[in-house]
Amino acid sequence: SPTGTPPGSPPLNGSFVGRNSNWVPDDEVKACPLCQGAFSTVHNRKHHCRACGKVVCGSCSSARMALPYKGIYDKVRVCDPCKTVQESHAAASINEDMDVKQQINDSLKSELKKRAAQLTQVRQFLFSILEDEDIPEDHEDVEGLIDAGASKLKQMDASAAKERHEVAKLLGELAQLKGAKEETEKLSGRLAKRIQAAEADCQKLDEVQAERDRALSDLQEERARTDSLTSRIVRLENENLKKRANGTASRNGSRGATPAPQQATMATPLTASAASSIGNAFGAPAATTIIAGGLEDEPNENGRQSGARSAGAMGAPRCDGAEPSVQGRWGKG
Repeated sequence: SPTGTPPGSPPLNGSFVGRNSNWVPDDEVKACPLCQGAFSTVHNRKHHCRACGKVVCGSCSSARMALPYKGIYDKVRVCDPCKTVQESHAAASINEDMDVKQQINDSLKSELKKRAAQLTQVRQFLFSILEDEDIPEDHEDVEGLIDAGASKLKQMDASAAKERHEVAKLLGELAQLKGAKEETEKLSGRLAKRIQAAEADCQKLDEVQAERDRALSDLQEERARTDSLTSRIVRLENENLKKRANGTASRNGSRGATPAPQQATMATPLTASAASSIGNAFGAPAATTIIAGGLEDEPNENGRQSGARSAGAMGAPRCDGAEPSVQGRWGKG
């Protein structure tokens, strides 16, 4: 375009495109500063370099190029030195562009490798979930694999939803079991306390049983001593009976009288059971003898009758034929 500006860009100030603060007026220059050729209106006209703003001849400003840094995107006149500078800048820019492009290429390659790895992983995943479908590993229809995988995933989601429902049900049962466990533990605690109380009662009962066993043992020992004493009493009483019988017989023999059968004193040996029964009847294990149908106490330490119950006093018949009274005294016939 005549303005040298891209479409829609604002117009440049001044009558010349690319004019800037370094723009040199025509009337100040008489010869080309580059080749030193004098200007003329016919053979060597004046021209302005749009890059540096200097006035140069046509031979020294034959190059045309765009100046993007000045907002000029069409090719305009520049002098030879500015051309060299702009070309060097362009070369540097090209190198920079190449570097940028290389970086972009490297980034794209890396991203492509990542995408390829991801695609491989996706294929492996699809083959793993479609292992029952008998699909060959070199299958290239990725979209078909994706569709089949999506259908399989829906089935798996439905199965997972069912399993989640079962898990929720099991969790509810687990909560109930935990509650039952807590109740059982409470009951076990109460039972443990009752068992401890029962064990304490059993221990007390064992102590009472031990005390009873000791009492029974003491009672058996006392019974054994009582039986021993009873046997001794019986033996002593029997010996006493024999002595009394012998003494009576000797007295009757010295008198020269033969006692009548009813007047004879018949000594009956005292057995242990009889002595025990008599002792129980009178409230004490006193040794007694049966003489001529009556009871007579054993003499005490002073040789007297301890109970004052003689044969006559207990109702035994007298030799003169008199009968004892009810009170135990002898009355007359």
